[in-house]
Amino acid sequence: MQILQKSGKPVEEPKHDDDNSIDDVDEDKIDEILRDATRNLVIFFYDGRAQCPSCGEALSEVEEIDDDIEATGYVQVVKTDDRSVARDLGIVTFPSLVYYRRKNPILYDGEFKDSEEVLRWLRSHEEVVTWDLTDDNFESRTDSHSPDEGTLDCYDADEGPCNSFIPMWETVAH
Repeated sequence: MQILQKSGKPVEEPKHDDDNSIDDVDEDKIDEILRDATRNLVIFFYDGRAQCPSCGEALSEVEEIDDDIEATGYVQVVKTDDRSVARDLGIVTFPSLVYYRRKNPILYDGEFKDSEEVLRWLRSHEEVVTWDLTDDNFESRTDSHSPDEGTLDCYDADEGPCNSFIPMWETVAH
């Protein structure tokens, strides 16, 4: 991947040996990782078709913490310029970062200027604050006779367009 500055000159990416760089993946590989229920996933989105001067800098910040993230043993970090995956998640600006925690995507809404800030954000989202409600657990999860304040959003999980709000919903929940 070559990322260009506004002037058209290539952004020099940090030098990493192949073992330490973030894997560039496509939609099929992302789906494969998500099917593995034992791992969470962080996806860095960049624009491989247009000039994206901030993509190289943001990628450098994410690569700084890549080893710390993956050292947990349950999070994998990848990057992609696959627009269909971005579109499915409602991503329209690049660079972007999505954390799939237990297969639920959460959008990073901060700056990429400080890798430690990104790492703190990831760690703050380890705890689940939203639930998938079913007929079997609705009563116990919602305490429907005397509910606390909260919001309930119903959607068809089998319909792709219905799922595009989930990353924003998870982001707002925190």
